[in-house]
Amino acid sequence: MSNLLARHFGDTTSRRTEADLERERFLIGSIPFQRWVLFPAGVIVQLAVGSLYAWSVYNAPIAALLESTAETVSYTFYIAIAGFGLAAFLGGPWLERNGPRRMVSIGSVMFFLAHMLAGVACHIKSVALLYVGYGVLGGLGIGFVYICPVSVLTKWFPEIRGLASSVGVAAFGAGAVIASFTQDALITSHGPRNTFFILGAVYFVLSFGSAMLLRYPPPVAPVMTRVDSPQDDIDKNDTEATPAVEKGNEPSPLGTTLAEDLLSRNFAFVYVIFFLAVIPGLVTISRVSDMVKTAFGKPKSTGTWVTGVNGIFNVLGRMVFGALSDKFGRMPMMLVSITLTIISLVVVLISINNQQFELFLVFFFALTSAFGAALGLIPGLLSDCFSAARIGALFGTAMTAWAAGGVAGGVAFTAVIKSQREAGVKPWHVYDIAFYSMIPLAALGLILAGIFWKVRRTAVART
Repeated sequence: MSNLLARHFGDTTSRRTEADLERERFLIGSIPFQRWVLFPAGVIVQLAVGSLYAWSVYNAPIAALLESTAETVSYTFYIAIAGFGLAAFLGGPWLERNGPRRMVSIGSVMFFLAHMLAGVACHIKSVALLYVGYGVLGGLGIGFVYICPVSVLTKWFPEIRGLASSVGVAAFGAGAVIASFTQDALITSHGPRNTFFILGAVYFVLSFGSAMLLRYPPPVAPVMTRVDSPQDDIDKNDTEATPAVEKGNEPSPLGTTLAEDLLSRNFAFVYVIFFLAVIPGLVTISRVSDMVKTAFGKPKSTGTWVTGVNGIFNVLGRMVFGALSDKFGRMPMMLVSITLTIISLVVVLISINNQQFELFLVFFFALTSAFGAALGLIPGLLSDCFSAARIGALFGTAMTAWAAGGVAGGVAFTAVIKSQREAGVKPWHVYDIAFYSMIPLAALGLILAGIFWKVRRTAVART
């Protein structure tokens, strides 16, 4: 197994032939390809799979249909997160070798089948099939799809790397905004089973069709970019124009291989910081609808619109922080996002305890924005540290930190809430222990981010 993984991660050489490159010069037929078409294509793909973030809308209806509990059904989300991380991790090198079109096509088929199986699970009232169908198969499909638009846009738009990568991840968050309302409307009119069938078909048409437009740059891309260096966050004016090169095993600025990059101190820092930064957002986003209804006693309709608006702030966090990082640097913006996370956690807990719904909304949306910011900053940060040549593999591996945070934090979060309810704790105090545990984790992430920024600055000063 170790030798197989070594070969898999040791080979990121593109398999494209001259015939493939010639075909990719054209969009459809004789229409010349323009790189700007990648933005809408990537956005559409991410909108489809981003519906994962709106899973909380499914919890109560499916629980009622399967005669189960919302906590039990919510595990589907965390299983999907685990599958997502595994697919992103293993799919990165394969993406570099075979290109985004094939990977998105495969992921789209898997996501379609996941919806079909979830619909069948609702029909036969099987929680196990729901876990396997949407959780395992759906999570894998989402992971294969997700890393592709981010990698494509980062490689094609190196002159606006932060903005380009943030658009790729922001669209994923936007999927939750749309899905929260479409899912609720369809569940009300057609039930959970048919909702899965309908949305599965729609998502497949959108994502599979958009996959046909995605491609990597040719060996020498027709764009100009500055040379990235470890000084990227410090001196934005020291630039040099050079063609963006896309080669399978192009070394990083330090002349390292993919395996060496993944085992480096820089990657370890980024990985752990990312892990700690996303836990609060991941474990709360999937439960926001339930929190609104149980902690504040609000109706189902309120939980639905809060989930939708929350998705908008997820998108804004990714877009705004990603764009600002092109000017102010990735690490300074990461420090701001984690600081915002800590403040928001404290105020959200206070607002729940004191039943201040308006205050809860303001800082829960801020918490979600900070979560989105971390996701929007990571692709650019990895490119700054290691170059964009293998961003698909690097970002895919980094996403296992996101998945681990979602699974570990989410399972623990759900278990704590369940135990508190069974112990008869008042609804507005059920979340206390979970929030108390997340605050020091975020604080540790802030400390490590500060250390990493200082280490990078010191290393550059010595060169």
